[in-house]
Amino acid sequence: MAVGLFITIFLLFHRISSSNSSDEGMEPDKNSSRLEEKSVDSANDRRRLVLLLKAGIDSKVAEMSRTFSALKADFEKELNETRKENAEVERKLRSESMELKAELATKITELRAQIQSERENKTAEIAKLQADLDRMMIWVLDLDGWLYLEETASWYKFIDQRMTFDEAEAYCGGRKSHLVSIHSQEENDFVWKLPKNVGSESLFWIGLKSNPNKENAFEWTDGSSVDFTNLKVGWPDSKSHALLWSLDGKWTVWSPTDQFRFICKRSSQFK
Repeated sequence: MAVGLFITIFLLFHRISSSNSSDEGMEPDKNSSRLEEKSVDSANDRRRLVLLLKAGIDSKVAEMSRTFSALKADFEKELNETRKENAEVERKLRSESMELKAELATKITELRAQIQSERENKTAEIAKLQADLDRMMIWVLDLDGWLYLEETASWYKFIDQRMTFDEAEAYCGGRKSHLVSIHSQEENDFVWKLPKNVGSESLFWIGLKSNPNKENAFEWTDGSSVDFTNLKVGWPDSKSHALLWSLDGKWTVWSPTDQFRFICKRSSQFK
């Protein structure tokens, strides 16, 4: 169609040009009517040429519009397909991410359970080892002259050596114990009967002493609370460290630099 339109325009243009050339060769006084006719024909040809040019332009514009519409449709189709593909990829990624999170959560739960199980197993093993150690230490202490009191879950030993208060405490400390602390009448009676083959007037260091930094308040060397006392009537006086009297199991106080035999006490937790 575009080629035919071009040929038609070319022929019209050639015709107009030929008409103009032939008009230039005529004599002015001849055939005036013919000139007018040719002038009219030429004007008509020019109008036809303009119309044909306009039609050609309109046709070209329409063709370009159709081409653009087709390209636009193809582009939108490809864009929609790309969007669908992207949406599918995003969906798969989200699905894989959720699966990965779920898998990781399961792994973490399993690891925690494993750690807890191992911790419980280790705790049980440690408890068993501690029990074995306690039984062994009980056997050793029993052979070494220590005596056990179930009420206090503690071990006691009478030391038949004379020392100052501080020396006696250091001696007990070297054996993971302290000078004895007493917290009930039953424990007092048990400790009182520990020394054997000693005179009825004998005295023994126990772990009670006054603290000058706390208005001379009494305290035990093992740090336990002073919740029981058995001091003789009229005591304490100006002296500051306690002794147990073998005559009646009562307590008295004395100068810490004097030397007496003593009693050590240790917990049954052998650490």
